[in-house]
Amino acid sequence: MKNYFKYMAGIASLLAVFACDPYEDYYDELDAEKAGEVPFDTKEFDYTLADADYELLATVDGGADIAENKDFSSPEEAGRFIPQILSTRFPLLGDGSQALVTYKLYAPVRIQKKKNYTMSIAGYDSIRESAHTLQNEADVLKAAAYAWPTATDLDMLLLKYNAPTKVDSVSKVVNYNKAWYLPYIVTKADYRFMGQSFDNFDNRTTAITRIAVMFNQKYPFAAVGDARMGLYQYTYVPEGGTRVTEDAIALTIYDGTKWVGQTDVIPVTLQFGHDGTAWAPDNTKTYTLAVADYKSIAANKGLDNSDAQNANQYGNFDRRRGAANEWTDAEVEAGLDFLLNSLFPDADEGQKYAVTFAVYTGTAGTETFVMIKKDGKYIRFVK
Repeated sequence: MKNYFKYMAGIASLLAVFACDPYEDYYDELDAEKAGEVPFDTKEFDYTLADADYELLATVDGGADIAENKDFSSPEEAGRFIPQILSTRFPLLGDGSQALVTYKLYAPVRIQKKKNYTMSIAGYDSIRESAHTLQNEADVLKAAAYAWPTATDLDMLLLKYNAPTKVDSVSKVVNYNKAWYLPYIVTKADYRFMGQSFDNFDNRTTAITRIAVMFNQKYPFAAVGDARMGLYQYTYVPEGGTRVTEDAIALTIYDGTKWVGQTDVIPVTLQFGHDGTAWAPDNTKTYTLAVADYKSIAANKGLDNSDAQNANQYGNFDRRRGAANEWTDAEVEAGLDFLLNSLFPDADEGQKYAVTFAVYTGTAGTETFVMIKKDGKYIRFVK
């Protein structure tokens, strides 16, 4: 019996030791990483922020609201705080690591400024409408651009004009992504179809979701990325006030198979890189040269040049030092500058491309140059 009690006492001691193990959480994290739940020694990975990730910012200066709301209010805010989340979640990752992070962005689609404008004779003449009427959608959009050239995203123009069938027609036109759109005006029949007892919505998310469903029936054919807006009546009672009803926009984007409503909180993806010291937003895009790209670069350099002729024929760059057809670093950089400016002329300043190209060094291989756009040119980026 004494041996039995000694045995049980030993077991209890071991349990006490393991229960108080200060490294238990660390071991659990390593196990999770090795099990594939989070990256361990992976240098490039995708990661979607969970609620617990936002909550890590609760005690960080400026992070309390983010932790409570579980979203970011701007891409800049995300770029500032996500590196702290990555450092906490993945302390073993360092220089050269890249994370493609999906986060929630609070980006409500709201009508911003409103402007009333009545077309004048001079206005019609300015947009070359000699009949002094607007006869179709294209005419209305042209008139909107004339009437409000400084409009910005989600500004609404109430445009009054003459039409062939009616004097003093009024169209509500919305500016989005530097273009003007005539939104679909939700009708009484539409509200009934969408299950509304009244001709309005008192919940924006419900409105956006149901209008997208309606658009899938009304407009089943579209191109990926096409935008379509629904203009509906939104009603609410402000604190201490009386009921208000106002115009509201439901923005939908076609994803290739259906119209998707853009709700107040949307998923956004942002790339981050680790420079050996800390994580930071990294806008680097990847590109691999195709056969046509070598031909394009070679033609720009001139096929009377043996280097260019060689690249044109073999679809690679001869990188043998001192060879007759050698492509030096400077020549490769010049070729990539020409190509990237041809392919991506509208890229923002500071945009980076990690360009992979085929080389011949005695054997076939590849190299990668990171190019960055500076003052309209793509130059090699070196940390």
